[in-house]
Amino acid sequence: GRIRFEGEDITTASQGQLRPLRRRMQIIFQDPYSSLNPR
Repeated sequence: GRIRFEGEDITTASQGQLRPLRRRMQIIFQDPYSSLNPR
């Protein structure tokens, strides 16, 4: 698979290339309702 961020493939990016991008990224879970507390 591939991971794309702002149109660029970052699958093979180095740590140095990823560092400035991390502040603008977030994780989106496939099923967000399963990660919530049901109470």
